[in-house]
Amino acid sequence: KVTVSVLYWLRTGRLPVRFEQSRRLSKRTVIFLGMAVAPALVAVFTFNPPVVSVSGPIAESTVAKLGEQLPRLTTNSVRGRKNPPTFQHVVEPHPHWVLEMPTLVSDELSQMTMMLALLDCLEDEGGWSMRDTHAITGDYVDSYTFMFTKKTRR
Repeated sequence: KVTVSVLYWLRTGRLPVRFEQSRRLSKRTVIFLGMAVAPALVAVFTFNPPVVSVSGPIAESTVAKLGEQLPRLTTNSVRGRKNPPTFQHVVEPHPHWVLEMPTLVSDELSQMTMMLALLDCLEDEGGWSMRDTHAITGDYVDSYTFMFTKKTRR
């Protein structure tokens, strides 16, 4: 019964009514229910035109730093010509940051440099460790996904 209730809690975020009414929770169950899940961050780079999407609890200072660096790292950067694109906070379908650069292009070298800039900014923020990566190359579109978790303090 306890295992089923814990799985229900993990799936829905709330305990079943009969489980909430019970005052006899085992110590092991209470400890398990109180455990925090490590924060996760997902960054998706789609190229030509470059679009960067970052989902997760990232510091706004890190987003601002990335917003300054990434447009300058493209193959045909916007130095001195006009205002560079900036990150926009999008709420739907879930809260995330998006940087769209529709007039810019990135070759392979600038793509790797942009990804390295993300890694450097997350390293400066501290606590993030890369867990997984995924790459898809198609006709004229390249997509790279990076997944990070943050170490929780005990």
